[in-house]
Amino acid sequence: MDKLYEVFRKSLVLIEFYIVFVGFIQVYKSHLNYIIMAQQRISEKEKTTALILAILGVFGVAGIHRFYTGKIGTGILWLLTGGLLYIGTIVDIVRIANGNFRDKEGAIVRK
Repeated sequence: MDKLYEVFRKSLVLIEFYIVFVGFIQVYKSHLNYIIMAQQRISEKEKTTALILAILGVFGVAGIHRFYTGKIGTGILWLLTGGLLYIGTIVDIVRIANGNFRDKEGAIVRK
């Protein structure tokens, strides 16, 4: 009877592990689907406008391109720090030019 109990207990442990593992896989798959959907969204903001505003930030007021794309908080930060000492502005220019810059909703600015 004790051996039967041990087999039953080990079986329950395996079943619990399987349930947790399958649940984890389902959560991971749904997270991957969300990431893929977010990567495919294209912003309504224009890439050339954002790029021109970012380049103007090097010569004048930094952060205007961030206000344009809806990133108000970092736009204020860029405005007060001179584009994070121009390093942040230059990084943003490269990201916009490469098509990797995202707006407030996470959509890529590529139009």
